Amino acid sequence: MVAGTSQAGRGRHSRRGWVRLVSRLHAARASGLLHVRRGRHWRRLWLLGGDPVWYASDVPEDDLGQSLVIAGHVPEEIIAGLLVDLREGQSLRQELVASGALSPDVLRAHLRVLVARGTGAPMEWQTGDLGWDPMDALPPWVLQLAVSEGIGPLRALWEGVVERVDLHQIVAYVTDPTAGEVLPGENLRSTLPRLALRPGLAGLADALDDGLEVSTLLELLEDRTGRAMSLLWFLENSGLVVRAGGDRSAHAIEAHDDDPTEPPPEDDEPTIRGADLGDLLLEIHPDQVRTDPGRPVSWAGREVPKRPAPPKTVPYWDVESMLSQELKHRMGRDYYGFLGLASDTPRELIERTCQRFLHRWQPATRIARLSWDARHAAEELTASVRAVWQVLGDETSRAEYDRHLARGQAPLIGSGTLSTD
Repeated sequence: MVAGTSQAGRGRHSRRGWVRLVSRLHAARASGLLHVRRGRHWRRLWLLGGDPVWYASDVPEDDLGQSLVIAGHVPEEIIAGLLVDLREGQSLRQELVASGALSPDVLRAHLRVLVARGTGAPMEWQTGDLGWDPMDALPPWVLQLAVSEGIGPLRALWEGVVERVDLHQIVAYVTDPTAGEVLPGENLRSTLPRLALRPGLAGLADALDDGLEVSTLLELLEDRTGRAMSLLWFLENSGLVVRAGGDRSAHAIEAHDDDPTEPPPEDDEPTIRGADLGDLLLEIHPDQVRTDPGRPVSWAGREVPKRPAPPKTVPYWDVESMLSQELKHRMGRDYYGFLGLASDTPRELIERTCQRFLHRWQPATRIARLSWDARHAAEELTASVRAVWQVLGDETSRAEYDRHLARGQAPLIGSGTLSTD
């Protein structure tokens, strides 16, 4: 096993560091958990023998139900109905098959897509806290959820680079004059076909037989989309090509724009634990090397206008529609019906359900780009779940409510207020 992959490590996340770390763990056939946290959100990727087998996240776009709606596999109203009817111990994936909403084969194929996308998803975040926890054996519950065959991480990483890494963030790194010629790595020729590259880029291995300057290589590839620049950045950081100037892991030049919404690191120099992981878990971002976001960047004598930065949250899910559906399905019900639970549900499950709904609805009250109606719906739902917990979370208040419910006189949730029939 490659040194360092058998010991736990912690450090700062970066896009380049993520590619290097996943590629190295794949080469070492390592098993364990990679986890990234940025602010309140987290992403986790489990590896078995170096291949990703399961992915989990609390980022809305990664949700199973939402992704099925986006892919057109299951209508939105079916997902909403299944979520309402879920009981303790049940999972959405089980109910999708049991209800006939989705065939087992389609679900398995979709889960593979989610794990593949999850392999590159952390590159959406420019910074964060990164960790690696090696495991001799993955937990049984992970193995139960895991896809039957591991995902090839290199293609998944490359697709993540194409989707989530902008050209202006990497051009200074790739064209750094001190890095020297581009030379083929040991596994370049055997790996390129697995990346499903465009025809022009697939000839890169032949062009690199004797090593070339970056500008010459870009001219030979005749790529005017910037994809060749992204490919060189990916191949170097995954170890498939090398630069004649030597290893740049400790003094990388990579330009990026400051993100005013991203909290700064607590310390100037993060603490690293774990042998030989420093070059993977920590990336230096020197202030003196930046690409002016207001000007074009250039390479090989050509100018490339900077693309506008992508939205921080990819609009994979119609939040306004979801809130409207939630309001429609839950208002006018008794407190238990609002939560989708039976009246004899234990207090602990009621508490977890209320917390889950708060986590789902409360953030939407602060999203400025949502319509007034959508924010108002989120506020009504949030206020309602708080009111429900205030009653059902207290033993005396719940007993009184249950007595009214048995007589058909219990207050209902409706239009943001509590009313009785």
